[in-house]
Amino acid sequence: MIVHVHALARDESYLLPFFLRHYAKIADRVFVLDDGSTDGSREIVRDCAFAEVAPYPFATGLDDRVLQDALHQSIEARSAEADWVITPDIDELLYVSEDFYHPPLREMLALALAEGVVAVTSTAYFMVADAPPKDEGQQLYESVRLGARPRRTSRRYGYDKTLIFRPGVGIRLGAGRHKTFLPDDVKAVDLGVKLLHFSHIGLAYIEAKLQRNCSRMLMLSEAERTAMFDLRWSRARREFSAMLQRAACVV
Repeated sequence: MIVHVHALARDESYLLPFFLRHYAKIADRVFVLDDGSTDGSREIVRDCAFAEVAPYPFATGLDDRVLQDALHQSIEARSAEADWVITPDIDELLYVSEDFYHPPLREMLALALAEGVVAVTSTAYFMVADAPPKDEGQQLYESVRLGARPRRTSRRYGYDKTLIFRPGVGIRLGAGRHKTFLPDDVKAVDLGVKLLHFSHIGLAYIEAKLQRNCSRMLMLSEAERTAMFDLRWSRARREFSAMLQRAACVV
């Protein structure tokens, strides 16, 4: 069984070691589409034996309208022979509680492949911490164990995502990968996979990432990017406070 991971990155030098460490247990190859990182992200990927830096094919910055097209192009070019592809963000780790009912995710995918499953859904949790933990060679979820289910649900923004699927069966990712479009005869199967989204690991981390993301929205004017940051930062502070109050142990 061959499993490939495809992800987009721009200046993710903090999270990339955790990301690669986690998916080393699951994937045979990881392809990171780098959008001009300058913080050492590319070097981190190149130093990883099973990972590869792939060029991001667009010059539009952070634009949800084309990000999924880059992933589809990468999958078609590099993973035609793979049995499974996984398309998480760098801050998203797909995780199963390994017990009698849940073997490790790679073993679970082997069983699903034998049973003819072609798409696997996941249940999202926003992981919460006061600050990002230091990287001491551990898995990120060994240090950040608290999380909460996202309250925001809409037709546009879905956080329970179908990010694991067989290539070549007509599955298409939607804008921002918040929705996955399946053929009429395909149903995503729930195997108990959790999507751990490490986006709420301290206010300073949230602010810095929002600033980085908004600065990359090149389709907007500078004034519009500033207004977008102000709006999202105000909302993020409220969401973070609410998350801290209702967080519980997830892993």
